[in-house]
Amino acid sequence: MIASSHYYNFAAPELPTVTELVSAGRIKILRDEPLRTALVALQQTRDSLMHMISIQAMGAVDLPSRYPALIQAEPYFDEASGEVVQRFQCDVAAMRADQGFLNDLSAATDRNDAFRRDALAPWSEQFDEVHALVDAALGMTHPNEDDT
Repeated sequence: MIASSHYYNFAAPELPTVTELVSAGRIKILRDEPLRTALVALQQTRDSLMHMISIQAMGAVDLPSRYPALIQAEPYFDEASGEVVQRFQCDVAAMRADQGFLNDLSAATDRNDAFRRDALAPWSEQFDEVHALVDAALGMTHPNEDDT
């Protein structure tokens, strides 16, 4: 987790239909007002999330590159996923003794916490709310995972 603390490549899907309806001034064709409001709010939160990702990524520090003696990276091919991934080996004692590393780790931890709390969590919660409203509007239900 420490080695990948500079990754902010979260994919938040756009809502092209909502964007088109808003741009064309036709969002009111969605008669379900709570759903319409939630969709527009979700789109706005997504835009904020993407902005936050770009801001956080600009200040992120690639800890394995900055501290190669403390974090060694090794690529390997993961047959299960069909892709090359990295394995990391950390020298924990040396990490604890390096104040520069600890300062950068503290900043990375704070940045990640802010991203999760202030950007990712609200978007995820709104996404779940829109999902529930769409299900209600369409009369859909989903079996519980325990039922399968």
